[in-house]
Amino acid sequence: MTSRERSRLLRWQMGWLPGKPIQCTNCNSHRTSRHHLIECLDIVYQLDLPLDILPNPIDHLLNKLPRKPPSNPQTILFWQQTWPKLMVALEQLDKICHPNPNDDIPADPELGQQFVDWLTPPPPFLPSHDPSLDYILHL
Repeated sequence: MTSRERSRLLRWQMGWLPGKPIQCTNCNSHRTSRHHLIECLDIVYQLDLPLDILPNPIDHLLNKLPRKPPSNPQTILFWQQTWPKLMVALEQLDKICHPNPNDDIPADPELGQQFVDWLTPPPPFLPSHDPSLDYILHL
């Protein structure tokens, strides 16, 4: 997990994101709050989650995070698909709540990739072929 991703997650968990209410730059009609931003950015749709986890789908997902790499293929697939979307949503929230006209940092194309890599089981070990041992096979 990158330092930016970690920062956004911690600020969300601590209640510092969205932070002090400001005019929402996404819709320009409301002030930023957790409830408004979740609705304004349609987080439930972005994360492809059922509507019954409202009012806070982000906290719902964070509470479901695995503590160790899961072995269930469905769980792995769920997080491989959901985690990068969650990181994009938190990035959008952060940019709305902390607009910076001088912010020329491009969006990270691999948001969430380190966590996805952690989830993915390593490939099975296949010993490399050592030609010097071929004579043993022919004995």
